[in-house]
Amino acid sequence: MHTLFNLTLVAYIIAAIAYFTGAGFKHEKIQKYAFLMFVAATIAHIAYFIWRWWAKMDVLDLTFLTAIPIRGAFEYSMGFALVIAIIVILARPKMPWIVSAGLPAVVVMMVFAATRNMEIHDLMPALRSPWLFVHAGTGVVAYAAFAVAAVCGIKYLSKLKKSEDEESKTMLQIDRMSYRAIVFGMLFFTVTIISGSMWASDAWSRFWFWDPKELWSLITWIFYVIYLHQRLRKNWRGKRTAIMAIVGVGLVLFTWLGVNNLLYGLHSYS
Repeated sequence: MHTLFNLTLVAYIIAAIAYFTGAGFKHEKIQKYAFLMFVAATIAHIAYFIWRWWAKMDVLDLTFLTAIPIRGAFEYSMGFALVIAIIVILARPKMPWIVSAGLPAVVVMMVFAATRNMEIHDLMPALRSPWLFVHAGTGVVAYAAFAVAAVCGIKYLSKLKKSEDEESKTMLQIDRMSYRAIVFGMLFFTVTIISGSMWASDAWSRFWFWDPKELWSLITWIFYVIYLHQRLRKNWRGKRTAIMAIVGVGLVLFTWLGVNNLLYGLHSYS
């Protein structure tokens, strides 16, 4: 079934090439077919995700909740890409521009996943808990939402550089989408942190250890709280919030990958 993953990756890449080729030549029909390929790739992606979930239950004798395939760099980045793809497909009818923002993010995450170890590995005892489903599941959704907000920020700044009117319908739409993605992500990220604390208490009898992953998750959460405060209290819009959304995903990536590779802690296995 790893062949299905590889085919999905190739389909995403072809869809991206075709979509931007169509955009470059202003050929809407090519873009339409490219989007259909993107949808087909996402369906194949879902099929692979479900297969891996079932395989982990069968091979490792795990329960439905503990077998969720979002443990380790390969599974997490693969799940990360899937959530972004689903968000793009759902948002596209009202916001066609989101394809050009989200599709590259999906391809980048899938390419990164392809460089990781794809084998199914057993879970250490501490991870054989239903908390894995809640903690890691909400985490991957939150991170994907923050990534969508960041690519919207990049899209906003690129259009602003082309002297696009900040009050135009498209610019306001991009700005609102970035904001909504962060609100959505914060709801899930808050659950991620709370469930992680509950899991730590259940597994290690303490809610908080000041582990590097915990610390950087808290820093990331506080950063997005500041974003929401500035957005609501100071009425920040446009360029400043676009930049904050991009900086925020930098914190997310460091919390996810940087901490695991550079700082040793209780989450080093993830």
